[in-house]
Amino acid sequence: MPPHAQTEFAAFLARADVSQAAFARLTGLTPRQVNNWARGRATVPTWAAILAVLLQDHSPEALTIAVEEARQEVVAAQQPSQRPVDSLSAPWSSAAAPRSSSDGRAPPPVRQSPSLKP
Repeated sequence: MPPHAQTEFAAFLARADVSQAAFARLTGLTPRQVNNWARGRATVPTWAAILAVLLQDHSPEALTIAVEEARQEVVAAQQPSQRPVDSLSAPWSSAAAPRSSSDGRAPPPVRQSPSLKP
């Protein structure tokens, strides 16, 4: 944040009706650090100013839920795709056989193993 905006951080929290202590709990920081930002004794990180602005329109609980949902989406996107076994088909199964060839003719029938009768 630019230096002139340091004192605006306290105003953002006041307009959001969020105390410095509540903001500290929400972010996992110490109340002293948040107080240093509010008094202009330390530079307010951009993320903290953005969060303070968002709190003017959204409750801390709503933002906590939104952040958790976003975190879960990011984690899921970072994991390799997990397709169910049912959706996998072996190349030799009839489900995987092409419906027609490139010249429009039907593919040869899939040969079935003869059943063994006792």
